[in-house]
Amino acid sequence: MACADFNKTVTVFCHYRDTVNQKINWYKFTVQNAFTKVEVKTAFDGAAIAQTASYICRIAKNPLYVSPEAWNALQNKSERFTLKPGDIIYFGATSDTISDGSSGNDFLKAHSGNAFTIKVVRNNSDFFGLGEHYFCSGV
Repeated sequence: MACADFNKTVTVFCHYRDTVNQKINWYKFTVQNAFTKVEVKTAFDGAAIAQTASYICRIAKNPLYVSPEAWNALQNKSERFTLKPGDIIYFGATSDTISDGSSGNDFLKAHSGNAFTIKVVRNNSDFFGLGEHYFCSGV
């Protein structure tokens, strides 16, 4: 069971590069029981101020999650989800899709501030009790 902070819905876009035609295919999966956070950091380099957003998502342990290796081996990738660098997370549920063959950049631009590319993933599903989750962060 997830703790009370895991009360959001996210949409995970898992990418898979087809080994035959080298085309990226995207698989969409909506997941309940997530925690989301956006941190805006400000830096001053002596001449200009720059702000960058850093995104965090924690998804409560889910029986439909599989490791990236297991997901890559699935015949029907739309029945399960995984989390790996290069995948995209959208905060909320969406009917939008990412076209196969696309890098996902158009989706990220259209949903700036509400979607991010995963850079770091940690499987914390072995944390016993309320803390069992999958951690993702990115930009």
